[in-house]
Amino acid sequence: MKWKIFDSFDEVPLVLVLENQGKNLIRPEGKITLRGLLGTSADYEIVPKNILAESQRLVQATPSAEFSKQPISLALSGFFLGPYKLSANINFGENSPNIFASTSFFAFPFKLVAGIILVTIITVFIIKRFSADED
Repeated sequence: MKWKIFDSFDEVPLVLVLENQGKNLIRPEGKITLRGLLGTSADYEIVPKNILAESQRLVQATPSAEFSKQPISLALSGFFLGPYKLSANINFGENSPNIFASTSFFAFPFKLVAGIILVTIITVFIIKRFSADED
């Protein structure tokens, strides 16, 4: 499984493109589920939109995709830490099987840790500089 890595404070973009290989119009429904390390989960409903025959369409999930400047399905925001699993369960209508897809990502506060390390290095440098000047 390939892991994508994000900073804990960054928005995590999710792109879900569905392809209709059939000869008829479809209107997929379903949900995207986010599962965290401690068993927490959040569900996001897919906004049903028509997909023409033999075409592709970016599907959106509520609530955040409509407000994004990028072409994405869902923008996850908040503080993330550790491994997460995203899964999509999609139904194309009666008498059709559900389609399932999943991916994983890892979040770590890289910017925060880098800032703390930088402040620590500067503080140690200043303390050593002033203590050397006193001698």
